[in-house]
Amino acid sequence: MCVVLALALALFVHAPPVRRAALARMVTLLAARFDVALRADGLAYNLLALRFTLTGLEVAATRTPQNPFLTADRLDVAIPLSALFGVMSLDDVRLQNARLRIERDADGRSNLPESGADPGEPQAIPIGRLDIPRLAVAVIDRAQDVSLTLPAVAIDIGPAEGSVKLLQPGEVRQGAIAVGISAV
Repeated sequence: MCVVLALALALFVHAPPVRRAALARMVTLLAARFDVALRADGLAYNLLALRFTLTGLEVAATRTPQNPFLTADRLDVAIPLSALFGVMSLDDVRLQNARLRIERDADGRSNLPESGADPGEPQAIPIGRLDIPRLAVAVIDRAQDVSLTLPAVAIDIGPAEGSVKLLQPGEVRQGAIAVGISAV
């Protein structure tokens, strides 16, 4: 009887309506605690394996939800069992086809979430491995007329070693002056 009950519970918490409710709760928590607007096409998870996946991900400040600072086709996260009983940490974070776009308009307003009056030092979250095989980076500062464009960067950082590779040439621009960036 206990096995049947456990199986029924496992099926219930992995059902699509429960996953949608979990995603809605995550969206609400991020907006309330961190001023972050999260949008995702889908959430999948395996509670036994402590893994979850978000697809069609957009992350923006709540005041500029139409201008996300991070988008990705897919985010996969693995959480160690120890994170359930102690300090929060992540075993593995993977982003597929990620795009980071930070913008500041001519009035100095950015598309990043605002911090409080005195937020103090943020709590670090240890990550065992960060893997982003393709990240496009754009930093645009209209107030200073400066921009940085890196169309393809590969990041693979683990506990003992890592790499950040420029896969395609980029550019730094200030006004009409542009300087190319290439891998050596």
